[in-house]
Amino acid sequence: MAKLRFQVQGQLGSITLSGFLGQIQDHLHMLKEYDLAISHGRRASLEWLITDVSTGSLIVETESRSTLPDKDFGTDVTAAYFTGWERIENDGSSPPYLTGRGMRAARRIAQRIGQEGMDGVVISSSHHRVAISERASKNIKVLLPEKDESLGSAEGTLETISIHRGRRFVIYHSRTKKAIHCDIPSESNLLDQAMDALGNRVVVGGRLHMNARGEPVRILVEELRTLREQSKLPSIASLGGRYPDITGDLTTEEYIRDLREC
Repeated sequence: MAKLRFQVQGQLGSITLSGFLGQIQDHLHMLKEYDLAISHGRRASLEWLITDVSTGSLIVETESRSTLPDKDFGTDVTAAYFTGWERIENDGSSPPYLTGRGMRAARRIAQRIGQEGMDGVVISSSHHRVAISERASKNIKVLLPEKDESLGSAEGTLETISIHRGRRFVIYHSRTKKAIHCDIPSESNLLDQAMDALGNRVVVGGRLHMNARGEPVRILVEELRTLREQSKLPSIASLGGRYPDITGDLTTEEYIRDLREC
């Protein structure tokens, strides 16, 4: 179980109902994306209940409830949620796990500040507090558009496959956990390969589209390779001790890298 407190700052009688409901809906969409990425489920593992409503500024207190019988990801999801907003607001960098859709929801939340009677938005819990400002909207304007493209690749875990309005999947970058959309060309036969690789670490190669900060945003997929699990790879020590000539002319690091890409 986790608790979140949403505060929309502004005068009652000035905040529009449509604007307030839009804020809540976009927050819920972001929470769902974090939930799906962290729980590795096909459906969100959490539902959010209203526990209190108060006025002055408009405040809604919520509490998560897990729909899973033996696992509760509430604490992990809310921690990622706060980290994401802190990165957007303070660092101007893309947060882990959010897709382009999630980033657009964050942009709408920030863009409503100063409009529809809303002077600010504050999200808090017992351990975290983030005040969302117009700076977040400016930062997202830099992070969302595709500014550059080149041939390249990205490594990550393949978590989501969609055939709605085109064939695509999402990988979460191995280092940053950033969500990267991977578009499968209509003439390609990579969809079956992607389905076989669901849940596994992969390397995706093709035309890489990046934002102004050089972060990968989207890949037009030309190649997909499934990587072996780290636990199934031989250790450097065991290779050197049992088979001293196994690496040939390669260094040990080069040999291990080739094994991982098999």
